[in-house]
Amino acid sequence: MKKNIYDVAEAAGVSISTVSRVINNTGRISRSTRQRVHAVMKELDYQPNVHASALTGKRTNIIGLLTPDIANPFFGELAKSVEERAGELGFSMMICSTDRDPKKETTYFSVLKQKSVDGIIFATGIENQESMDALEDIAKEGIPLVMISQDRALVPLDVVVIDDFMGGYLATRHLISLGHKTIACIAGDGSTTGE
Repeated sequence: MKKNIYDVAEAAGVSISTVSRVINNTGRISRSTRQRVHAVMKELDYQPNVHASALTGKRTNIIGLLTPDIANPFFGELAKSVEERAGELGFSMMICSTDRDPKKETTYFSVLKQKSVDGIIFATGIENQESMDALEDIAKEGIPLVMISQDRALVPLDVVVIDDFMGGYLATRHLISLGHKTIACIAGDGSTTGE
């Protein structure tokens, strides 16, 4: 039978509120009590219910990442890097590959909102009104949004872009240092990176 917070409190000899404070890393709790609660949680294989925490307005420690195409090496590396850094900070990732499908974008925005994620990073251009409406709803909910590899903000949010000009300069300088004299540059439409 699955163990709950009451089982942890009873086995650790503490109150339910103490277990809650240990789980949420809040309040003043002695190191020995904190260690005892963590030991009991491990022994009982107790996992806090992130959905229950979300219902009480607490963090879920989940971040959503929307990419247009996870098979694209650029977005695969991006997802890997974001996931690694999130893990270092104690967050889990929900990675959603939209395949540039407006219906998938809208569905994923809805799912991430339902899961009460702590933030959404998206690296996909929003080209249709339905997805735009879903994005605006998330922004109104106060869920932090970050757009990456896109150079035009769709709603008020943080944007992370790559300095393509500096990248081109460094690549050219490297090729020249290798003795190359005829260098060509092939680029897309310039609206995004990695697409």
